[in-house]
Amino acid sequence: MPTEPDKELSNQGFRIPDHFFDNSDDTAKKISKKLTGARESVTSAIKEANDGLIEAAAHILERISRSQDEVSKALTPLFDGAISHTEAELMKARGRKEVGNPPGKRSDPIGDQLSWEQLLNRVKDKSKLWIISSDSDYVTSVGDQALLNAFLYDELKHLHPSLTLFCLCES
Repeated sequence: MPTEPDKELSNQGFRIPDHFFDNSDDTAKKISKKLTGARESVTSAIKEANDGLIEAAAHILERISRSQDEVSKALTPLFDGAISHTEAELMKARGRKEVGNPPGKRSDPIGDQLSWEQLLNRVKDKSKLWIISSDSDYVTSVGDQALLNAFLYDELKHLHPSLTLFCLCES
């Protein structure tokens, strides 16, 4: 008949033979008691750590929902300077989506297409452009090199032949 520690350890994916917890002498009882105490201590520590993680997650999610976290605060100046799209950019983005030109997926909203049209309108007087994305609609990673989608690259170079382009693919 399995002893209590054996039963609990087997519930954790371990199967320990019944005779391992032979309590027929004082030394075996002492060892069994020590193992039981250690298991209880570890179980308690895990529960305490899990409770702490849940508390920490709830706290940061509350801060994120109120834009009071570190990332939201860092992004605020960027979003404060956001420029609304023009009607012409929206029309071009719709046309791009309808014919299936990148960026963007058919099932996604028009956001990628609209962002690209805005970028095309604002890059004309720039000498350098960094594109940092993990979105495969824009950038593909080949080893350590990130490459802009060929269609988008051609579009940029046609519009601005002297533009120096840098890509970084964040994974």
